[in-house]
Amino acid sequence: MKRQSHLLTLPDTPLFCFPESVGVYTDSPEHAVSRDPGAMNNFNIHYVASGKGYVESEGQTLELRRGDAVLYFPMQRQHYYSSKDEPWDIRWVHFYGSGTSLQDYLQARGMHKSRLWRLRQAEGWETAHLELLAAAEKKRMNNPTLLSALTYAVIAEFVQQAVPYSAGKP
Repeated sequence: MKRQSHLLTLPDTPLFCFPESVGVYTDSPEHAVSRDPGAMNNFNIHYVASGKGYVESEGQTLELRRGDAVLYFPMQRQHYYSSKDEPWDIRWVHFYGSGTSLQDYLQARGMHKSRLWRLRQAEGWETAHLELLAAAEKKRMNNPTLLSALTYAVIAEFVQQAVPYSAGKP
């Protein structure tokens, strides 16, 4: 199942952050993404709610399971895909912000030091993400301030709960 909403990109937005797209893919063993460096000019978070998948990072292929996430900064190479035998439930959001404020915010909190993360307590992030998805599907562009606030909730939950990924995690 694929549930997603793609929104208009607002040039010169006065908002701190805004979603470009948000969605959920479940039971999609064919889901695979490969983007060359420079291909995507926004941030994105991909979080594994169940199942498993893989991400290629720094010459390694790493397995991701429930609670694991990837945070990409703009212009980074991206390569990730679902397991064929245990397809993931992947929750994702692509977002951008005004000027360099959003990038400065994430870097000040050390989010640029790793692409791979584990959420200690994922329930808050999952709730915020589904609220953003529902608002994006229902409101679309009718309430950009609400969409921005919900995007910030997703980002703030991530920043609060994310710890660097460890391949030897429990």
